[in-house]
Amino acid sequence: PADAPLSFDYNSWGRPLVRWTIDARGDGVLSISEDGVKGQGDAATLKTVRFAAGVDGYREVRRQLAPVERYAGKEIPCTLQITDMPYGAIRWGAVSTAFNHGCKSPEADTVEDALEAALDRVTEFAKAAEAQQPAR
Repeated sequence: PADAPLSFDYNSWGRPLVRWTIDARGDGVLSISEDGVKGQGDAATLKTVRFAAGVDGYREVRRQLAPVERYAGKEIPCTLQITDMPYGAIRWGAVSTAFNHGCKSPEADTVEDALEAALDRVTEFAKAAEAQQPAR
């Protein structure tokens, strides 16, 4: 559905690195490893930030994910070339698509670029929300 909540999970070796959700109102949550997306520490500590991006923010993220959404509920065409790369799933409501950064093809590269753009935008929403929080 056009107003389905979006969610994203990104993991490495069974350890969560990033999780985010955003609903059609633009209300969202970002949880990200304090080691960063490429963190490889022994245990991931996730920092969680709530944000309000508004309807336009939701639509922007949805547009960024359009190249991925064509694979919703399907596999992304690729050849698995590297077996120990980060992996995860993107969801549009109850429909999901798994991805693996070790999966290489022109289609997988397009998906990776779209996922990175969406993560960057969600991270910007979270940083803006943090900046508005009173100092502790």
